[in-house]
Amino acid sequence: MRVSIAVISVLVVVATGWLACDKKGGDDKDSDTNTGAVDAADDAGGPDGGDGADGIDGGIQTGQIALIGIVDPSMALQAGAKVTHVIAMDTDSSASHVAEVGADGKFSLPIEKDASFVLTYIDNTKSGEEMLVSTFGSGELNSIATTDTATNIDLGAIDVGTETATATMALEALVTAMGLSADSAATWGAIDDASLRFSNPDIDGDGKVDAASNQKFPLDFHNRFNVITKDGAAIAMSDLKNAFPPDDADVDFTGSGIYPWFEDSAYSTPLDKYEWKFSTDVVVTGEACEGMTVGDTLPADTACKLIAKDSSGVGKRPGIGLAAAVTGKYTLTAGGKTFTWPNVKTSDFSGGKGFLALFIRMDVNPSDKLLGISYRWRIKQDDGTWRAATDEEIKLIVAGAKGYISLKVDGMNSGKELGVMVPSGSEGSIVFASAAFGKEGTGGSAGGSDPSVMLPESGLTEAEVKAGLDWSRVLQNPGISYDDKLGMRFFMSFNGPN
Repeated sequence: MRVSIAVISVLVVVATGWLACDKKGGDDKDSDTNTGAVDAADDAGGPDGGDGADGIDGGIQTGQIALIGIVDPSMALQAGAKVTHVIAMDTDSSASHVAEVGADGKFSLPIEKDASFVLTYIDNTKSGEEMLVSTFGSGELNSIATTDTATNIDLGAIDVGTETATATMALEALVTAMGLSADSAATWGAIDDASLRFSNPDIDGDGKVDAASNQKFPLDFHNRFNVITKDGAAIAMSDLKNAFPPDDADVDFTGSGIYPWFEDSAYSTPLDKYEWKFSTDVVVTGEACEGMTVGDTLPADTACKLIAKDSSGVGKRPGIGLAAAVTGKYTLTAGGKTFTWPNVKTSDFSGGKGFLALFIRMDVNPSDKLLGISYRWRIKQDDGTWRAATDEEIKLIVAGAKGYISLKVDGMNSGKELGVMVPSGSEGSIVFASAAFGKEGTGGSAGGSDPSVMLPESGLTEAEVKAGLDWSRVLQNPGISYDDKLGMRFFMSFNGPN
């Protein structure tokens, strides 16, 4: 998300898993979601609007670049389909730009810098998933990820005759235009399969292009991990006292939560009961499907019936917990409508190439006072070892280029907690004595700067944290999280005692 975060409530360790609590920001579209809060300016008139400045639909604004190409509308994967429009959807915010394909096959549209987009070629004379003709791909890239140094992108001639559209623009030229190094592009290409779930232009199947009618149907994946030793042993808070996890530490994937974050207006009837279907078998965790028990396998194309409940104060959300998110087609029936994501791709969450982890150290002085927290961003390599993540990779992957650490003080149920915002940069330290503090609805204490340490309205005081907390008060295992730009949130837990 690209938000100025006012307060982020803690992540709570509950027995074998995480309970994700509110994430609040001044312009966040909903709590506990990383699909962002950026409402991009509507393109002039939507897909039927005229070109603006520079021949781009809606014009080029500050912070944007032009994306252009030529597609042969007669070439299509589906029989009888044609390409009428091109959509660029921001995989973090779900905001979109739409451009009409001219009679000569040309299209042009603006996209933001420092963002990532899934690019789809559609036929708006059809409805639902049949609108989708082809989706962008180049080498290992399934999305276009721009940096703040990106320049205009000319894809050249585009062949949409296969499921993955191919362009004459060379991969190397594309990577350069996006502002990426070859290494960062390879890191991104290893994880951006997840962007393809945004490719359906008509998720609610109403025959209208979602982007053209300003509808957003983001589907978040919340992925949970335990940090462990190479031998599989748990790591506890006590192991982090003046020490990072071992260099050969590993992460153990423990499951995914699937969360649609829709506005209430997305439903035609009040949200009550809902059903999920998947095109492949899944193991359901968290809450059991009707007539089943937790941990049962839900067969492919079989309805999992659930009841919508209020979640962490953010209202009813039709989520489902899985032992692992799977590749395939996802279908949700809720609030009198059916929503379809026909092209969900998932990464190897067991920690393959490109997996980004945030490791921490508790900085404690000889008087046993916690004075701050140090951090390291690390990327897992093909051989299983970790290397330092570059600043470019962190900014490319992590929404807002920030992570979050939550600490309980005086036990789980004391009501005392603090959150630490982890800034961009491969490694560093947050020193409480000099950090900017913030509370809900306020800025930092240091001249209005973004706060590094977040406190609830009651409980801990800024003064006592700056003076150093007795180590004995913070033995509860910490929670770590970050949001990526692909609509996913990653939780890291330390599963030792406490």
